[in-house]
Amino acid sequence: MKCSICGRKSEGEFCDYHLLAYRKLKEAYVKWKEATDISWTEYLSEIVKNPFTGEWSKEVAKKLLEDGKDEAK
Repeated sequence: MKCSICGRKSEGEFCDYHLLAYRKLKEAYVKWKEATDISWTEYLSEIVKNPFTGEWSKEVAKKLLEDGKDEAK
């Protein structure tokens, strides 16, 4: 398989780099939701706009928004 974002070799939808970014996005979302009661979609939009967000995380957030994936998956 290949990463759906960058085309690198992967065992699933994402390569190791984008998978790590995805996991960290999910972990951080739990904290954001507790603090602000933000939705998954709003959170991903904020991640994409944030100039301090890393490139891999932004790429994952954009992909998830495009695909309409919710946080449970």
